[in-house]
Amino acid sequence: MFRPWFNINLPSDPDHNIMISPYNMGAFKNILSIADVPSELSIKTNLNSLFQNHFDHVPKDLLDIDYIYCLNALRSISWGGKIPVGVPCPKCSFSNHTIIDSEQDLKLQGDPTALIKTDLDGNEIIFRSTNLLYHRELLSCKAPEEFLRVSLFNTMYTVNGVPFDHDRTGFDAWYEVLTSEQLGTLSGAVGKIPQYVINIDFLCMNCGHCDPNMKLNNHVAILKLLLQSGHSLANFYTQTSMMVNEHKYRLEDIHNCLPYEFELYVKMLTEYVKKKNEEHEKNNPSK
Repeated sequence: MFRPWFNINLPSDPDHNIMISPYNMGAFKNILSIADVPSELSIKTNLNSLFQNHFDHVPKDLLDIDYIYCLNALRSISWGGKIPVGVPCPKCSFSNHTIIDSEQDLKLQGDPTALIKTDLDGNEIIFRSTNLLYHRELLSCKAPEEFLRVSLFNTMYTVNGVPFDHDRTGFDAWYEVLTSEQLGTLSGAVGKIPQYVINIDFLCMNCGHCDPNMKLNNHVAILKLLLQSGHSLANFYTQTSMMVNEHKYRLEDIHNCLPYEFELYVKMLTEYVKKKNEEHEKNNPSK
């Protein structure tokens, strides 16, 4: 089967070229099959599988911004940029269905190749973007102070020119005696580390709450969104069952479809069924 290949460059290393090819619906079914596994294992397993099968090589020490960029490029050539999502209203919790265009709405804020410097009471601390994805603590953070602690530990690069040794015991002891002013300084530095943000022009269809500048900037949530592309395993089985049992598609052919081809077939079948139902109602009016 012919597989087209596309060239991309890493945000953190623009001179690093990677060739990628789209995945098919069989590979996407595998992504959805482990979507309910705890988030760290699910994301790591999916990314490793996608990179091994759809990239010409797997770069070492990828940063989280690189993962998001590569995954978005991969899903764009497989699905296109549009992702249907449910966005809960912050006022009434109603889930609003909207469409995110990952090619337009996903933006990288900050310079991905820059080091972030800050002065903490005469000590120069340098931060850099890092691969936060595989740190269990970050995925389980519930409060901003937890996120700050984990982010500091994983993004500190040097202290007064000496590489940060990532000794957790020493770090925790140092962190516990930081003043609120010092935490504010460090938080400001971490906030300058490059990150991806999805901009959402939000309008609640239930209570009318409007926020044209709503943002999704949690990298783990963005990765899960890009992986699942607004779909569920149950929905995939429902659609494939209809195509196989009622319209005589072969399951092998469905699995070999590229996602945008699959969506086109589903759309055509939906319109066909709707037309047939309308003709049936017209020819068999209820008494």
